[in-house]
Amino acid sequence: MRKAFDLYSHTTYVGQMNFFHLPRLTILITAVLFITVPGFAVEFSGTLVLKNNKTFLKTNPKNKQLYLLEVKDGRIQNQLSKLKTGDFISGNGSFTVKSHKIYLRSLHFVGLKKLIGEWESQHHEVFHFEDFTNLTLYKFLSFDARGIPSVRKVNYRLAPESDGNWSIILVNKETVNIGKLEIRRKRITINIYDGFLDNYPNGIKLSRIKKMNP
Repeated sequence: MRKAFDLYSHTTYVGQMNFFHLPRLTILITAVLFITVPGFAVEFSGTLVLKNNKTFLKTNPKNKQLYLLEVKDGRIQNQLSKLKTGDFISGNGSFTVKSHKIYLRSLHFVGLKKLIGEWESQHHEVFHFEDFTNLTLYKFLSFDARGIPSVRKVNYRLAPESDGNWSIILVNKETVNIGKLEIRRKRITINIYDGFLDNYPNGIKLSRIKKMNP
């Protein structure tokens, strides 16, 4: 069967997932999707490119192909309006081969380019947002039996809220935590509703770590 369109591998939530209502989660890792019929429903992900008052999706970082995003749902359009070039989305919709358009029907989660990097908390722990889905927490005041600082790997997801902030889900091998993330210039506040770290009763306050020039 001839392959008409290839959306590159990605990590996403599926099943009954609607990030904005936060029901039961199922994680699907590395799903490769192929479309052979124009207009076929598909899940996809990629980074946004905004130009000439239009929004395009770049689904493969290895080439320059862009796909025009068409949105009819006013709520989804409002959510997209909070994003900028270089930000990430994962959603589903349909694709037409001839026009190179993706008709966006729902949005699973988003990623913010400005969030990626290293941030320091008020307790001098480092939160490294490695990409749009992976976070590593370094606790330099906590050591294991070998004298190595504690490291915690977390999978995270973001979704825009109506007040301009972001819903965040943090998932590791043991727990799933839900909260809110606020970005104000070079500072981030994360409030977790059901506990994430015991020493952050008033929220996690993060400041961007400045890179030293060599």
